[in-house]
Amino acid sequence: MSRIGWKHVALLSLVAGVSPWACSVPTIKVNLDGTFDPPTLDINEGEAVLWVREDGVPFSTTDAIARIGEPGPAHTREQLCGTVAGGPSEAEGAPEENLSGPTRLGLSGIHVLGPQGYGYIETSHPDPDADCNTVLNPANLPEVRYVDERSEWRPPTNHLLCTKEVLDRHGEWVPAADPTQGGISQVVQSVWDNPDIDGVVLRIRWKDLQHYDGSSVVTDWGPVDQAFREALKRGKMVSINIHAGEDTPPFIFNDYDHFPVIMPGLQQPPESNVVPVLVKDFGSFRSNGSPPDTCGNELKLGSPADPNYVAKIEGLYEALATHLKADARFFQVLGYVKVSGLNLTTGEARLPRRCLDPDAAGSPGACLCNTQIWADTTYGYTPDALYTYYNDIENTILTAFNGEKSLHYMLIQDGFPRVLDPSNYFRDDGGSVGSGFPGSSEQTEAVLEFGRQGRFAQPGDPNTIGDDAATGKLFVSQHSGLQVHPRDQGSAQDCLQSVVHPLLVDANGKNYFGHDASGLVPLMSGVGSGCPNSWAAEEGYLGQLIGYQTTNSTIEPGELDSALWNMTAASNAMYFELYEEAAWAVGHTRGTGPAAAVLDTEGYHPAQGAAWQKNLHEWGQQLHQRRKAIALQQGASFPNMTAPYPTSHAFQFTAPLAAGDVNEFWYINPGRCTTSTSAAPYGHIRVIGN
Repeated sequence: MSRIGWKHVALLSLVAGVSPWACSVPTIKVNLDGTFDPPTLDINEGEAVLWVREDGVPFSTTDAIARIGEPGPAHTREQLCGTVAGGPSEAEGAPEENLSGPTRLGLSGIHVLGPQGYGYIETSHPDPDADCNTVLNPANLPEVRYVDERSEWRPPTNHLLCTKEVLDRHGEWVPAADPTQGGISQVVQSVWDNPDIDGVVLRIRWKDLQHYDGSSVVTDWGPVDQAFREALKRGKMVSINIHAGEDTPPFIFNDYDHFPVIMPGLQQPPESNVVPVLVKDFGSFRSNGSPPDTCGNELKLGSPADPNYVAKIEGLYEALATHLKADARFFQVLGYVKVSGLNLTTGEARLPRRCLDPDAAGSPGACLCNTQIWADTTYGYTPDALYTYYNDIENTILTAFNGEKSLHYMLIQDGFPRVLDPSNYFRDDGGSVGSGFPGSSEQTEAVLEFGRQGRFAQPGDPNTIGDDAATGKLFVSQHSGLQVHPRDQGSAQDCLQSVVHPLLVDANGKNYFGHDASGLVPLMSGVGSGCPNSWAAEEGYLGQLIGYQTTNSTIEPGELDSALWNMTAASNAMYFELYEEAAWAVGHTRGTGPAAAVLDTEGYHPAQGAAWQKNLHEWGQQLHQRRKAIALQQGASFPNMTAPYPTSHAFQFTAPLAAGDVNEFWYINPGRCTTSTSAAPYGHIRVIGN
């Protein structure tokens, strides 16, 4: 049986309350101090090993087994644990040797969005009136300023969340970082330390990850490695979202010139081979229904039909997988991987799609007809090109990450240009060209269906590939615009689909809504209702794993509480993404852990009594319980739906050995390694050939 197969057998049996292992199967106790009992275990080739907690309770969400190389006397604890470089790392190898686990598929719980670019800087001061610049720039240097983003006075301390800016050579204020805080994609320490946060979503701007330095294309893994080392300190998860769109590096395009004016001709690397598509669009209309004054931003993008652009995105994921698999500790704390490459200003799946020339104000040229541009570009956009693009990228993620990571798709239901071909495309002014172009949400619906069907098990046009339902369970849909509950927006009624969600009570006497296990899509409230996005919700009712991200205006603790009620009362979602500022505010205003104060007492649900009032820790535990319920329902039929946080871990050592030969393995528990007081916070297994 394969590595994943053994873990699934163990999980399913333990969930049912029956040990899958005979008494003769070697068992290793995972101690709370980061050590293992026995510290060294000898087994025979072909035997399995079971890891269980020493206190007999199930693994926590931070307990895991991560393989390392052979520890040496010169290695520090931080190097052993992977929280600094230079330790005994061990790459993910063949499946029969990858003892790390459990495999985290379909994560549940609470996850925080890292910054898109430079991060926050946190500090504190005893003066309740102190501001960021006073505290962090006491010399009042004129070329530096620290901006107050949020402050929370909790006597005797004023907690400050700041950003840093410096004057550039043009006299413009631009984002910057301090030596230890505020770096690219960097999350503040108090958020990492919050035990109620299960993981961080690392938002990587492609242009930050890769650039051309005049001689070669450079990939900077520094911010990625830093995030993974922070996660290893705490046993948390890191998920990945690469942003293209406005964050696409210029060197990929065939008109790139590294030294314009200075040198004749185009000074560019061989990688500059993508045909640029020049478009212009914006996120949302103004409140009066008109476009922004500038009609959005001008963008230079790649077409999903351009094979060179597709190869670039595939190469990004392959490089990321290779880098993370080089250290099994990193790969173990990797959560989900978001499907990207076709973006506007965020990691959401959307492209410039409006055709608004001339704009509503009557100024010709202020807006562009993006659909016509996509239709006429060298590698013309078509729906089939879009579907093949996503199928190929999803297949790349599937294979590059060994089928051990879920693929998250951030949908925008009307996010793609309505183009059939150069002779048939939509115009927003009603004067569309030709006919037969797709409806507003048709392309997103097709991408969701192909993903659910698991067509990405094979590369190519998904229209020509058969279903693979088991692989399809790795495809997780999410929407990133979750609002507060409609009742807290003034509505007199719940979402229509709320009637299918049973009201349950957890072990602490707190109410929550369970998932709907019928497999049927109920009547749902639609766009404009304030309810969870119905396209994502439908995927959940059809048996897929789903989640939601709040809007960037959902910051206050009471708003988070209301959004969580909205999500759980009207969808089968089991993970929740919130913005870093919101997580920071909760930690400093409500506290952390089981004893933290409740998020709210006044909203529609918490006003109904103490059983409806919960802190972030309790919300996270209930989301994990939802995920366990889904695993109980589907895990036996679909291994990719088994719980990501099982009660134990098991692995069978099947790598063939000659009689008497010995294969040695060392490993740590990432969630307890750093805090261990032992001089040897690792375990050791010797496999002896038969």
